[in-house]
Amino acid sequence: LMLGGLGEIASASSTQYLIDHYQVDKIINYGVVGGLSEEHPERKVGIVDKIVHYGFDISFGSDYEVGEYPDIGLYHIPKEQAVSIPQSFAISRFVCASADKIVGGGEPKRKLRRDFGADICEMESAGIIITCNRNGVPCSFIKSVSDGVDGDVEAFEKHFYQAAKNCVELIAKLI
Repeated sequence: LMLGGLGEIASASSTQYLIDHYQVDKIINYGVVGGLSEEHPERKVGIVDKIVHYGFDISFGSDYEVGEYPDIGLYHIPKEQAVSIPQSFAISRFVCASADKIVGGGEPKRKLRRDFGADICEMESAGIIITCNRNGVPCSFIKSVSDGVDGDVEAFEKHFYQAAKNCVELIAKLI
């Protein structure tokens, strides 16, 4: 168990540290995220199927879209899931928008939804999935929504601890 820190650089370096120093055979990341649609209300828990690194941008003077990697495309998908979720759990599946940005509610969140088809946003998954995929280490992402599409700082603070607890409870059931 490691507290990797905020943002994609901290999460990537923490993931690489675990791989190099402990030869981990799986990475399971869990955390609290912002919701980008009305379908994902506060405290909803789900597993991430795809991640877009919307902070990556080589679009200037090229044929690439914002978030698109030349060798990968627009969406990062775990080469192999670290955990399989039993059908009986019936939890949500998310597309995650990840970058080193806290996204305020309203139009900025709606834009991420429109541009990338994302359900949630956060700051660490892009760094983790890129590191895991390059090292051939299976990874899974379990996320719980703290604030909805119109959420603000107060909504985030109000629901943060319950959202984190919901993630931990799901992980405990999986174990």
